[in-house]
Amino acid sequence: MRHLLVLNKFPREGKSKTRLGKDIGYKASAQFAKYMLEDIVAVASNVCSITIACPKGDIDDFNRAYPYWNFYQRTQYSLILGLPDSVRYIYNKKGAKKVIAITGDIIFNERELDSWFNHLDRFNILAGPTFDLRFYLGGLDEKYGSKFASYLDKHPSFANFITSCIGIMTKAPKLKIVKRKIDIDTLDDLKSISFPNNYRKTKGFLCQQGYI
Repeated sequence: MRHLLVLNKFPREGKSKTRLGKDIGYKASAQFAKYMLEDIVAVASNVCSITIACPKGDIDDFNRAYPYWNFYQRTQYSLILGLPDSVRYIYNKKGAKKVIAITGDIIFNERELDSWFNHLDRFNILAGPTFDLRFYLGGLDEKYGSKFASYLDKHPSFANFITSCIGIMTKAPKLKIVKRKIDIDTLDDLKSISFPNNYRKTKGFLCQQGYI
């Protein structure tokens, strides 16, 4: 089974996309985050199962806003520290064979998502770097997904997370780096992207607001 894990906070004014909010206003940036997430789920729903991994304080708001979606309350507020626990949940509770984790501020299409999962037939780990030296995507086959979460047996910390990542990536026989993408953190990022028609809600909102 293929499973997409979207690590996201509930779109809330002053709490979502705050760097972008400094440029376009916090209400607008929260609306942008909302439409991006809805478009991501719409695009991915024809390819795989989807779970939104969110912090503890957001789970009730998510369930009220989107009663038909799947959610997981990650143990750590931090996206980075909450990732291994979320991956472990998907493998243990959802019966997944391939898991791809993404952030909620990237653009892709069904064909691209399908290709990411297909890479995991030949590679153990998939990584998608951003232009600001971070990552928008992490893919793990069943064997290495379980190993990735092993640092949770220690005290969760950024140092343990990095150690776990380095250890898994150096031991994995086959690692695939996919196309670099822009994650949307600022107005400059927003203006540098051409929004496709499959991001219908996001594109409509940005056009209406005059940002694209």
